[in-house]
Amino acid sequence: MVSYFSFFLYLATLAYVIAFVIINQFDPNAVIILILVIGASTVVMNSVFYYSLQCAHILLAALVTYISHDFESSQTVALLNLVMAMVVSGIVVAIRSKLIASVRESHNNLEKLNVMSIVANKDGQIVYVSPSVQKLLGYHPGDLVKDGWWQSDNLREGWISRDYIINYPNILPRDLVSLETTVRDKEGKTVWLNWANSVLPNGSYIGVALDITKYKTRQA
Repeated sequence: MVSYFSFFLYLATLAYVIAFVIINQFDPNAVIILILVIGASTVVMNSVFYYSLQCAHILLAALVTYISHDFESSQTVALLNLVMAMVVSGIVVAIRSKLIASVRESHNNLEKLNVMSIVANKDGQIVYVSPSVQKLLGYHPGDLVKDGWWQSDNLREGWISRDYIINYPNILPRDLVSLETTVRDKEGKTVWLNWANSVLPNGSYIGVALDITKYKTRQA
């Protein structure tokens, strides 16, 4: 709800500023305000399409105003600055959209590999569990944060112990950097996990686990 409200608030602000700039016939000071609003769109918008649609409306309004009135040199320069600002902001939106798409693709690849991740802060509280845990172990991520992981008989022995995280901050011996454990999923089935663990700069412990159950089953 907050994101939708922010988006519509931005659109209302944009419409107001465009009208303000047109009324003032692209006065340089008014155009600066519009440029700032366009810069804000790089935060609000993640879509190149919607950003291009926004710029098309602005350029159309600018073209109509330019044809209808005799612009002074300062107004023409302000218009050119506006176009340049839209191009630069468009590049930012395009790069940001590409990065977001790349993160989503990486997440999808992790899902296919049956990989999950978990993060515990220096107080031993679980602050993040990846959504892939639901496919891998049958648990909803929200049920495992805070004390959820530690309170589960099926899971609490399946990673670095909570006592270790609390009592040995920022210390990760070689035998904990990579380890194999077993847990039980929500249905009680045994799942083998191969962990790669590390300590973040803020003292949190992060573990990335790969499901190796099928390999263990073959060996047996």
